[in-house]
Amino acid sequence: MTQVDVRDMAGKVLRQLDLDERVFGLEPNMAVMHQAVVAQLANQRKGTHSTKTRGEVAGGGKKPWRQKGTGRARQGSTRAPHWRGGGIVFGPKPRSYHQDLPRKMRRLALRSALSAKLRDGGVVVIDNFTLPAPKTKEMSAALTTLGAWAAHWWCWGAPTTRSSARRRTCQRCARSRRAVPTCSTC
Repeated sequence: MTQVDVRDMAGKVLRQLDLDERVFGLEPNMAVMHQAVVAQLANQRKGTHSTKTRGEVAGGGKKPWRQKGTGRARQGSTRAPHWRGGGIVFGPKPRSYHQDLPRKMRRLALRSALSAKLRDGGVVVIDNFTLPAPKTKEMSAALTTLGAWAAHWWCWGAPTTRSSARRRTCQRCARSRRAVPTCSTC
């Protein structure tokens, strides 16, 4: 069984907590983790970029000068791509960047990330996390005492009626710090 220390607010080790080997005992699959991150970043893109081709730019209906006899090169429109104010060739058009990731790959990526985080010492379990006052300054002091600023993800345990108000207060104090993304349940 994989074990992690359970600490109190002062950083003192209270006991050991057994973690599931199926989640925290894997050899991290970097390729699947990379594919999951790329898919997440791609799915955040809006894909609303757009340019106008020569057919979509306003104007350019009349031939700028006659075909022969001027000594200049023949031209058919002032909205051709090589003209100033002309259309864009092969420019971006609105499209979807959505990438599907199979469910088993998503789960493997999450388990691999959690296993890698545990292996690097990035998992900190705190027993009865409470703040003296609901202030970001207090949250910063508590996390500095615990040495937990390096953690990139805070997960507050499963909600109960008694702890939900305390959990919401801690989340409010932590979310104003960009370095501390939070989620409500595990």
